[in-house]
Amino acid sequence: MRARNVDPWLVGLPVVLLVKLISIGAYPLTDTTEARYGEIARLMATTGDWITPQVEVGVPFWAKPPLSFWQGALSMSLFGVSEFSARLPSLINMLGVLVLLFVMARATWGNSAATASVFIAMTSGIGFVNAGAVMTDPALLLSTTLAMVSVWQSLTRRSSVWGLTFFAALALGLLAKGPIAWLLAGAPIVAWLTLERRWRQFFRIVPVLPGCLLLFATATPWFLLAEVKTPGFLNYFLVGEHIQRYLDSGWQGDRYGSAHEEARGKIWWFALLALVPWSFVAGARALGAMTSRSTRAPSAAPSLNRYLVLWTLWPLVFFTFSGNILATYVLPSLPSFSLLLAYSVSESRHRLALVGAGLVLPVLVLFASPLGLMRQVDANSHAQLIASVQEQRPRSPLVYFGAMPHSARFYSRGSAQLAGDEATLNRLLERRGRATVIVKRGSLSNQALHRASLKPLRTWNSYRVYSYEDSSER
Repeated sequence: MRARNVDPWLVGLPVVLLVKLISIGAYPLTDTTEARYGEIARLMATTGDWITPQVEVGVPFWAKPPLSFWQGALSMSLFGVSEFSARLPSLINMLGVLVLLFVMARATWGNSAATASVFIAMTSGIGFVNAGAVMTDPALLLSTTLAMVSVWQSLTRRSSVWGLTFFAALALGLLAKGPIAWLLAGAPIVAWLTLERRWRQFFRIVPVLPGCLLLFATATPWFLLAEVKTPGFLNYFLVGEHIQRYLDSGWQGDRYGSAHEEARGKIWWFALLALVPWSFVAGARALGAMTSRSTRAPSAAPSLNRYLVLWTLWPLVFFTFSGNILATYVLPSLPSFSLLLAYSVSESRHRLALVGAGLVLPVLVLFASPLGLMRQVDANSHAQLIASVQEQRPRSPLVYFGAMPHSARFYSRGSAQLAGDEATLNRLLERRGRATVIVKRGSLSNQALHRASLKPLRTWNSYRVYSYEDSSER
């Protein structure tokens, strides 16, 4: 009896998903991004304030809309405060993206190409990392992918339901990261409709008026409530975060961090690295297409090919002209890149080798601890420090001097206090009577340490831990 052929893509995909599910709770939230967003979600869950995200109690966080924080707060409310519950929403968002890719690819090319597209998206460097990172980008990715897939499905299936879904996706995008979601999804759609001369078809099938009503009824109430509750939010978010951050690479108005200044055009270098190993596979396929007539074109349908190319290139072109960028800005291009490449390689005779290349990163993550690869991750979080201090000095209040990382807030569940100067530190110590003080090396002089009667306990990376006991209470 002849053995049935097994699709390598289908074999590799469950392995990747299982490794990801196992790993999302296996390492601490890292500073600055993960711990900050995890703490915002924790505060939302514990305070019950679902309108104003807070970076610390009483300090509003205006840099991002609330969708990711809503997801994180809901997860923590259901499963408790942990790394797993903080990262679970991003994994769910990525799974939603994978489902959309599968639906779109299967309808066009069949099961093998659909599974290949999902595998490629999930095993690219940026896809695997963000499918479990406490960030706003996975929610943005879900919304832009849903918007792009909805328009294609609406026009090819002549479905008004998919057309209405397009506007729901725009509402999600606005709540995920703001108007940038409209620009990232809208520009390639407008360009494609114009090139294909499909505007009449679009307005005939897509329910524009009901869709706009759905969009604004869903998305705008939160923005209005946020501005009423904390006046100044809209100006900072719309003008500062969207316009000034894009135009000024050294923007000094960031209230919650600093500008990510990079050379203009570096987004293409980020893309090359973020899409590894598939960026190299795509380069090899493109080179083969130029030298051999036997290599298949990237897409069987020119119209779909143009749609996917516009979808892939537009985010990279847009961020080419900004000097304030991060590698995660490549993420909106990932789904279409995966679809383009999947058609080209899904039936390749080298499929087994390609699946093996895709499994390299998940396997490294699975064996990260035995291989010593988690040391840098652990060093970039105060999770272990907080746990050891609380175990050794369980009834001792925790005080940071000078600056307190977001991971300290998250892992102390908000109980750690910050003393910004020596006078404040002394007042806190006098009031507490007993405390554990964590000081960044060099931020407090020996004389100040002596005046505060601090005794050294241990060193943690660039921080030193001291004990304080009021002599009058001994």
